[in-house]
Amino acid sequence: MFRRKKIFKKLFFLNSIQSLFFLFVFCSFLTIAQQCDNPEIEGFVYGGYFQDTHYYISETTSTWESANNIIGSLDIGYFVAISSQEENDFLTSMMNSAVAPQLPPYPGDAWIGLYQDCPGFNNDCENNQTGWQWVNGEDIIYVNWFCGDFSPSCPDGGNVPTYDEDIGLLWSDSGTWNDGLINSGGELVSILELPCSELIGFDIPGCTDPNACNYDPEATEDDGSCSSISVSIDNIENNSCYNADDGSVDFTVSGGSGGFSAFEYTIVNVNDGNSFINTLFPASFSNLWAGTWELTVAEYDIFGQLIDECPGTLITITEPTPIEFYSDIDNNNVINSAFSYSEFICN
Repeated sequence: MFRRKKIFKKLFFLNSIQSLFFLFVFCSFLTIAQQCDNPEIEGFVYGGYFQDTHYYISETTSTWESANNIIGSLDIGYFVAISSQEENDFLTSMMNSAVAPQLPPYPGDAWIGLYQDCPGFNNDCENNQTGWQWVNGEDIIYVNWFCGDFSPSCPDGGNVPTYDEDIGLLWSDSGTWNDGLINSGGELVSILELPCSELIGFDIPGCTDPNACNYDPEATEDDGSCSSISVSIDNIENNSCYNADDGSVDFTVSGGSGGFSAFEYTIVNVNDGNSFINTLFPASFSNLWAGTWELTVAEYDIFGQLIDECPGTLITITEPTPIEFYSDIDNNNVINSAFSYSEFICN
């Protein structure tokens, strides 16, 4: 009985470890899935999210070839490949929504990543429509040509060589596809597809140096943007009285390019947006009222061109609570004295 208990305990322990490992992996997967945020992509507006995939629309029109080159150079996502009626319906709705740039000559219509590759002027390929493929290499498992399925007369009436059309586009009014001439010079917006699976382990560029003033704790890849300027706060004087506006801050600036340049100091009240700019020494600001201030130090060359910048140093100026006898001076709905004579005046 004793040996059986030991074996049972050992098996129970192993099963528990395996269960915990499974839960850890499963929870990690869920965490990754929940973190599939849509990154900003230059030159594209965000279109929406469907079945673990983000979709983007180009901000400008271009030829199909140019769109393919632009998307291919991004190293993120690919020219959209449509694999179901549901995905096609989503994209049609997206292109008819307010997020889609409605640009002439065909507002709402968009290039998709479908093209026909018939090398060497292969007439059989052209005429029988056998060369169609998605740019990203996916198999074609769904089509929505305005004329039906692939055939010698669909999508482009293939036995008329002068009208062979080898690129695909989405008509936003019907959701069907049409084909176009790759060398026609026609321009449309294009759709980029970005699955969440591509974003697992996706690098976030930014400053990864924790000692830099513009350190980004979410960055995973250093993009060379770390500032060489260092700012240290030497002294903060809070307001001597309520509404006295006599707070001040002294700070020291070091680093920078070391060349012929000058520092400019800007301090902005985060609460009301008021700001002061100081281009002279000493490195300090006075006559500050209560609140949170953001200090930015910028370095300019002799031609006034920005060299470097150190933003985001936060400074808090406080003030004493007013002694109230008659009215609610600080508007907190409380008069903090039981006396009934005139307001206390702080000198």
